[in-house]
Amino acid sequence: SYLSRHLVREDGSIAIRLTHHKMLQDIIAMLGRPIVSTSANLQGKPSPETFDSISAEIKNGVDYICYSEREKTNNRPASRIIRYSQEGELFFLR
Repeated sequence: SYLSRHLVREDGSIAIRLTHHKMLQDIIAMLGRPIVSTSANLQGKPSPETFDSISAEIKNGVDYICYSEREKTNNRPASRIIRYSQEGELFFLR
């Protein structure tokens, strides 16, 4: 496998997030490959609605923070989590 073991769950699955953010789309296109990122919240914790509400633990644990939209409020729902089985079935987990 070409994926780091840190990206693959015990059951062999991985998570892929599709972004609608133009700058991120441009960076991914320029690199010609996906990038690895974390969510802006810890598992089980609510998604932050502003940059200031992102926990210090998250901010201190990443290599880079893009500050281009710090003042923007996120009022969109959390990402959908969909499992795609080897048989081609979709399971909506969130």
